[in-house]
Amino acid sequence: GKSTTSALVSHMLNQCNITTALGGNIGVGVFDLPRLVHSDFYVLELSSFQLELSPSLNANVAILLNITEDHLERHGGMDGYINAKKLIFNNKGRSLKAIISVDDIHCNEIYSQLLERASKSNSKGNDYQIVPISVQRPLEEGIYVLEGILTVQL
Repeated sequence: GKSTTSALVSHMLNQCNITTALGGNIGVGVFDLPRLVHSDFYVLELSSFQLELSPSLNANVAILLNITEDHLERHGGMDGYINAKKLIFNNKGRSLKAIISVDDIHCNEIYSQLLERASKSNSKGNDYQIVPISVQRPLEEGIYVLEGILTVQL
């Protein structure tokens, strides 16, 4: 899930000699992470609660793995929970790399919305890249795993 993905991303960047600070729901709290230089990366595992409480979050790369019925009482139902999860993609800059699973109906709908947003944004000179991922089916474009084989088609 989120913790494994966050730890793996941090590890891969570190193996490429890129300094990271890993935190959020995993390990160190966000506000206790060290200050990094411009070329370094924060790798954050963020819950729907944290996303709601972070209106100034401006991720350059954001990953959404799935949406399942969770924390519904906190968000007032499934629509509220989905809206909270979508906040990870609220990049206010000119560049966003969004990696999103298309294996559940809710993420698939968000993926479609992101494609539309990217089309509009990129026509204004921005650089929004939306990459679908799947562990259930092959994709014409994106990244998928089928029978234990990772395939990248970008």
